[in-house]
Amino acid sequence: MSKLPIKAIPGAGKSTQERLKRYGINLIEDLLKFDKSFYEHEIGIHTSFLLNVANGKGSDIVSENDEERKSLSKENTFFNDTLDKKFLLSELYYLIERCCEKLRATSMKARTITVKVKYFDFKVNQKSFTGSRYSNLEDDFYKDAIELLEKMLANKRKIRLLGVKFSEFVTGDDSIQENIFQDTDKKENLMKKIDRIRKKYDYDIVKFGRTFDL
Repeated sequence: MSKLPIKAIPGAGKSTQERLKRYGINLIEDLLKFDKSFYEHEIGIHTSFLLNVANGKGSDIVSENDEERKSLSKENTFFNDTLDKKFLLSELYYLIERCCEKLRATSMKARTITVKVKYFDFKVNQKSFTGSRYSNLEDDFYKDAIELLEKMLANKRKIRLLGVKFSEFVTGDDSIQENIFQDTDKKENLMKKIDRIRKKYDYDIVKFGRTFDL
């Protein structure tokens, strides 16, 4: 990772990259030139977590449970606690993206999404939503996930960890449940092509606007 450009790190949008480059930070290894206090005071909350990335630390792990797999989850712990809604929504979509990519790779679809937060005092809260149809497309879950997150942000307590979990799976032909108002096949084919491009080159070679730190 050390020789990769900083743009390869999720969450490092154009404005973040410009700020980092002003300090001579062009590659991931350059992040080690400065300590924690620099990122806290000079760069800000959106990029302070990059110090952990440079050291190869983090909890950005996909967990798969049981051979039959009852759930699929992914979570990120932030370097600083935050209530920045734009940042949290960007992270939320990124987490959903990574899980949906895994669902498509295993020909699975889910019906239930759970959003989990850990507050600054380490207390955990999570809320779930079960839709009427199965899917492995990000857009089918994002709006409901936002509503779940907003409920847990209502108390104005800063968040240190954000996670998503998918459950209630179907596989193969059993997963086909078309919505007559949407061309689901086209969306699925598009996302599968994007998945292949990301796997061949780099995940962040294709990014959606919802994941940019503007």
